[in-house]
Amino acid sequence: MVLASILSNYSVPIVLITLGWFLYGLVRYVRRHHRVFTLLGIPGPKPSFLFGNALEFGKMFPLDLYTDWSKKYGSIFGYYEGLQPSVVVTCPELAHEILVKKFQNFSSRPNHAPFLWEREDKSLQNSNGLLWKQQRQIITGGMSGRCIREMFPVVQDITEDLLEEIERAMADSPQGFRVDELFERYSVQVITQATLGYHSNAFVDEDDAILRYMQAAHNSASAENFATGLARLFPSLINILKPLDYKHKYWAGILSRVASNFVHLTQKSSENACPVMRSLCAHSFPPPNLPTISRERNTTSSREGESRDSLNMEKMQPPSAVNSNAMHTQTHSYSKRKEEPLSSLPSQEKIVNEVNIYPEKKTENYSQSSNRLRSENTNSSSSEGNVPAGRTAPKPEQDNKGLVLNQQDIVDQVMGLLAAGLGPLAVAMTFVIHCLAVHGEEQERVYREIDNIALNTDTISLEELKRMKVLERFIFESMRMFPVAPGVSRECVEDCVISGHKFIRGMVVRVMSGVMYRQEENFAQFQEFNPDRFRQGYRKHAWMPFGHGPRKCVADRLAITVFKLCTVRILQRYQVCTTESTQVPLQLALRPFLVPRDGVNVKFVLRGKQEDESRL
Repeated sequence: MVLASILSNYSVPIVLITLGWFLYGLVRYVRRHHRVFTLLGIPGPKPSFLFGNALEFGKMFPLDLYTDWSKKYGSIFGYYEGLQPSVVVTCPELAHEILVKKFQNFSSRPNHAPFLWEREDKSLQNSNGLLWKQQRQIITGGMSGRCIREMFPVVQDITEDLLEEIERAMADSPQGFRVDELFERYSVQVITQATLGYHSNAFVDEDDAILRYMQAAHNSASAENFATGLARLFPSLINILKPLDYKHKYWAGILSRVASNFVHLTQKSSENACPVMRSLCAHSFPPPNLPTISRERNTTSSREGESRDSLNMEKMQPPSAVNSNAMHTQTHSYSKRKEEPLSSLPSQEKIVNEVNIYPEKKTENYSQSSNRLRSENTNSSSSEGNVPAGRTAPKPEQDNKGLVLNQQDIVDQVMGLLAAGLGPLAVAMTFVIHCLAVHGEEQERVYREIDNIALNTDTISLEELKRMKVLERFIFESMRMFPVAPGVSRECVEDCVISGHKFIRGMVVRVMSGVMYRQEENFAQFQEFNPDRFRQGYRKHAWMPFGHGPRKCVADRLAITVFKLCTVRILQRYQVCTTESTQVPLQLALRPFLVPRDGVNVKFVLRGKQEDESRL
């Protein structure tokens, strides 16, 4: 009774003292985390309590904010995402040191999405260390110049389907329409059919599992998603907030089961598989329908700029977990879909059971389609493609040492290729079409080059694409003006000093190429759309549209091939024009890659018969 009386008399002071000590400890904890850059001597904006500098991204477009900070603090500066420190690098030479020369110190890639389902963390873009190295070598074996030549006829077929979709859309909307969703569907078709050999119905089916997974995954990674933004700022809340990411979970589960069925069928008849799947199946145990492979290291798989020594990571220790910067993602369409509750989503069993790996519309298997169209391009049988020569596809007896994949491992890589490639491919092509419409004179220059080089108005060969330098420079300039990936993130796995700057283990480093493209010392008169700048020259190491170093985009050469082929076939049939709804300048957003905020609206005008006859 006496103790209770004492506590009742002093309850308020005890609560206040406890609260005071808690607040004091919290302030010291936050200040200790916000002193990292002060101790390292790295300049940067002053963080606010608890949230760091994250609130400033809500006041200004992120790429503009990075550019402003670069002007104020120099080519290397730091900011805080909540309590997590991030270093930003905008110097080309320092970027080259981090991404190439000192790759062994920055080999880890932090995840940009806090919510991962169905072993998404095991895919190529999310794995690290020795596992990543082995995965990378296997997948690049299916992305060589020889493999791109094998994929090319399939991409031609899909591009012809795209032209038919454009024709139908113009019949419905002769004054123009938004092309962003159309290229989303095109990218699904290209990635699934050309690289994996899976025949998607994305052009005609708005509930296509792969298309819906792409949209759900992008929305999940968007910081405009409240749960995602909160999870990025406070990683300890990820497990609490994860149940809110139900749509991503749902479609990831659907795609995982679809991919499992597809991989199972592919392993049974891998002689008809596409190059990527053949490379993956060659490492399954036992490798179905493929010769027994030797475990000797492949010595022919290195690419230009990728040192074999920099890939030697067998002894690397796993880095500490540090989350990546909050960037946004969202998809757009000219027929926007309403957000549906979980109860309205179709049954997983129904979708998986209705999967048709080879629908009736596509009666040829991969090899038959590839061989048929390759025979139509007999003049293109001696070259390796329209991109710089690189690795050749590894022969079975030269395969990677010691890595054996089970079926689930192959499914992980299939899902990873879909997650990493679909969105950027679609958005980059959307930006190319926007630039064609807005810059009419440059479009005519590209068209004249196509008209002079292409011998046939109904098809194009890889050799002809390789000769189209005006087209290539136009695509590069559109990628500079609208960098789909405006930066790459790396995590420091070992303390090091580069050019007098100290980097500590666990620190996230962001190389912002999008800021480099806006610097006069790198690209003169950078505000102007000038494709000829890529003929005149630019600052060394300042151009990295697909990243840089050993972790650069694994399908960069395929992407350039698709961009060129798609642009050529569109311009051979249509002139691309602006409409009243075309935004100039184009409003942008980061979600997490750069996208047109409100889509791209253009009009396709059919070229006249006389012009076609003069080209024949």
